[in-house]
Amino acid sequence: MANHTLLTTKRNLTNEILSALLQEINVERFEGKLEIKQTGDMFEIIIADGYGRQVWLRSKRTIELRHGAGGDLFHWIAAVFLNDLSLKLKGALCGEFGGSKWQGEPNKYPSLRSWCEESWSMCERSFAEKLIAKYCIWRTLSNAKEDRPDLADVIEGTIDKNSAEPTLDEINAHAEKHGFIGGSETRPTIDIESMCHEWDWDSKSKVWIKKDEAKTNGSSL
Repeated sequence: MANHTLLTTKRNLTNEILSALLQEINVERFEGKLEIKQTGDMFEIIIADGYGRQVWLRSKRTIELRHGAGGDLFHWIAAVFLNDLSLKLKGALCGEFGGSKWQGEPNKYPSLRSWCEESWSMCERSFAEKLIAKYCIWRTLSNAKEDRPDLADVIEGTIDKNSAEPTLDEINAHAEKHGFIGGSETRPTIDIESMCHEWDWDSKSKVWIKKDEAKTNGSSL
């Protein structure tokens, strides 16, 4: 992603209009819980620990947003504001150096979970990669909820209860039982790749099956 994203529209804008639009999105998507500060012509969407994303009018018909440091929580909130500004202004988005343009989509990224799932979907090829993605998304959501517990419901979103993959609790329980947990006590990690090298998940019976035993008698543990 470029460091800056531009939004161009046919509508003539003022700081008053931009301020009102930012507040509308804040209420509609984040329950009005984000602080939006204005210093001169610069607006800042405060996300966590006093830091956020800066937005301003580059011209009467162009809005500019500066990306910066911060994790997925910051990137998701910036993406939501850009998406919804594009919808409200019927504007086109592009990177600071031009290139391809895109437009906002209704109900895009309703939660941080949905943003993460879309981002990780490009990496999901094998079963192990799907579980790694699920675990990384869980870590991202946990960290985000620590930063903004007041936005926990919006961050969490909707869980697919019909997924054929094991739940996070089932992954953790199996990893702990069979010694696939490492890292520190405060920040444990799971060696999912090694676990999936030795074990398969039976989505019908909802149990882990050891691969060498499955070849002989299909037994599960």
